[in-house]
Parts: sequence; C-alpha cells; structure tokens
Amino acid sequence: MLIVSLRSRNADLLQWPNGSAGSSSADQVPSVVYYTNPATRAKCWGYETPPARLRPAPQQLQWFKLLLQMNNSAPRRADGPGLDSMFRRLSVRSFRSKGKQPAASASSVGGFSPPTITPTHETAGYLHDIGITPVQVVSDFLQAVRELARASIKQSYRFQWVESSKINYILTIPAIWSDSAKNLMVQAAEAAGYGTHRVDFNLISEPEAAAAYTLKVVQPNNLNLGDTFIICDAGGGTGRKLAATYSRYS
Repeated sequence: MLIVSLRSRNADLLQWPNGSAGSSSADQVPSVVYYTNPATRAKCWGYETPPARLRPAPQQLQWFKLLLQMNNSAPRRADGPGLDSMFRRLSVRSFRSKGKQPAASASSVGGFSPPTITPTHETAGYLHDIGITPVQVVSDFLQAVRELARASIKQSYRFQWVESSKINYILTIPAIWSDSAKNLMVQAAEAAGYGTHRVDFNLISEPEAAAAYTLKVVQPNNLNLGDTFIICDAGGGTGRKLAATYSRYS
C-alpha cells in the first residue's frame, strides 16, 4: 500500500494503467510484474500484465514482497536463504517447467515430505534464473507506482505547485517483518526514487494503516471517544489482528 501526502493534502490514486471496467478505478492494483526483457528489466506491471495465453515463455512474478522476509538480496541467491538448496534438492526447475509438483522421494521416509511449491517459491526460482534479486523487483514495482502517483497528482493540482512542493510517502509493510526485511524494503524504496528514509518516506505496519483508514471511513458518525475496535488484516500472504482504542480527536 502507498499513501502519498502533499503538504496537508492526501492524493488518492484511482486510475490504473490498462485497467478494465471495474478495475481501472479500484482501490488497489495487483502486485504483479512481468519482465518483457529481464536483461534490461523492461516490464509490465499491475493490470498491464498480459494474460497467460498471450504471454511468451517468461512468467509473471507475484508474491515477491514476501521474499524480503527471507532476508537475502545477494545476486544469484535471489530466492532467499534455504530456497536455493531446496530447489536443487527437489529439482524444482524441471517440475516447474512441466507444471507439476515434485514427487516424494526416499527422503520422505521418517516423516520428511517435500515442501509444497507455492507461488512465492515459483517467483523465487524464476528470479534466480534471470539474475534479478527480490529487492530489485520490489524496487521496480514501487518505481512504477511512484511515477503513476506523481502523474496523477499533477493532473489534480497545478503542475508548478506540485513541482515546488515536498511530497511525503508512506509505505506499509507486514507487522511481522524483521528489521532485516524492513531494511531491504528501505533499500528498494530508495532505489525506486522515494528519497531518504524518515525524511521523504516512512514505513508503518499494515494493521496500523488499516486502523487509520478505519478511523477516516467511520468518522464522524459511528465511533466515539473511548470506543475500541478490532482490525483483521488478512490477505497478501499474511494475516494479523489489531485492537485499537479511539482516545482523542486529531
């Protein structure tokens, strides 16, 4: 999620490139990247990504944000600690090309069974193949969103006023992320042109962002001082609950 603040105003990004009827003005866009040329990192993203039947061999990437929590951004090890050895052990690439799950081997005797190959694993394996790290693909996606946000703001306000104004960005992240994962997100955002952390952009947890949005939506009719509410943030590979008490007007 990206929140853009322009001085005291908030700018809502409501038009997504290539969105079909009912999706171009949706509140969110699919976190999907499709590299048309991995060597140059030329890409489509979001609703621009062509359907599978129209795509050549390269696959679309999804769930890549979760790879940052795996705490690895080194080239050729873009699939995170442990995943590289897992791919070698299970010969995932041969199964991935055939669209099959790896079969249990003799190592399943004694309680061990091969892990299920999730979309995150698929993305990790493909990133490994093309030599792009999770930080880079997250950065590419964030850069596309940022550029679209700035273009949208310039359509809503005077161009010169926008150019002379300081823009602050808020990026939301899963509440369970480690400091290492947060650091990788900071690296991705800085590489995407968001500026300097804690100066031009900040990170907050997704449940906190959901709570702030809830306050904005339900006020002024349905929440009183002292009321407590619970936010369930489910989706995108993580799920968390947050209890918050409305203690003061802001």
